[in-house]
Amino acid sequence: MGAAASIIAAAISGRLTWQVFKNALTYTLRLTAVAMWIFIVALAFGKAYHALGAPPIDTRSLRPSAKRSIGYSHNDAVILLLSGDDSG
Repeated sequence: MGAAASIIAAAISGRLTWQVFKNALTYTLRLTAVAMWIFIVALAFGKAYHALGAPPIDTRSLRPSAKRSIGYSHNDAVILLLSGDDSG
C-alpha cells in the first residue's frame, strides 16, 4: 500500500522516474522480507520449543474474567494466536 501511494504521489507531482519506482518497490520488498523472516523464525522457535518438551501455555489465565472488564488485551490475543490453542 505504501509503495502504491508513493508511486501515485510521485506521478501526480510529475517526479515519477524509473529510479523512484525502483526505490519504492525495493524498500517495500525489504520491509516485507524482514516481516516474513520474523514470522518464520518465530514459528520455528515455537516448534522447537514445543518439540523439546516445553509445557503448553496455560490459556485459562488468558480467558476473559470478571476481574477484567475489557476482555482480552492485545498481548493475550497474540499469545493465543501463536500458541495455536483452539480449545475455545
